[in-house]
Amino acid sequence: MEKGKPEQVIDKPPKPTLEVFPEWLKAKTGVEITSRDTIRYNNVVSQMHEQLENSAFWRDLRSNLNEFNDLYFEKYSEELLKNKDPNIVILKKDFE
Repeated sequence: MEKGKPEQVIDKPPKPTLEVFPEWLKAKTGVEITSRDTIRYNNVVSQMHEQLENSAFWRDLRSNLNEFNDLYFEKYSEELLKNKDPNIVILKKDFE
């Protein structure tokens, strides 16, 4: 046996794609995703998105991006951020 390698590798089944996830979930667990579930998910995501965008954390992060990038560059000689635009936005993904 090689040093640092496990004796036996356990194969995990592949993760389902987003397209087949609802069918996979129903077959695996008996849980069916309904339109009510997707509406609830989308509402929660929208609320979280709005709360984060309006948070002091997000405002502070955006206003200090250049400083964070400079500190990172000093330590690692690499840029932390490709785009240092303080107008970055948080993207959200609806269920669909």
